[in-house]
Amino acid sequence: MHKFTDLSYTKASNKFLNSIEGKDHKEIQLVMAKITGNFKRGNEKDNKSEQ
Repeated sequence: MHKFTDLSYTKASNKFLNSIEGKDHKEIQLVMAKITGNFKRGNEKDNKSEQ
């Protein structure tokens, strides 16, 4: 089992925050879906009412 340290969490969170900087909410949703493995399960569909 891998033991995470506070520093590894800080590095991971900084990497995530940098990856979503300047993106809109749909792009951020896709980034999070890819990271968590919940990609292509319906969460990332376009919401036509937002346009």
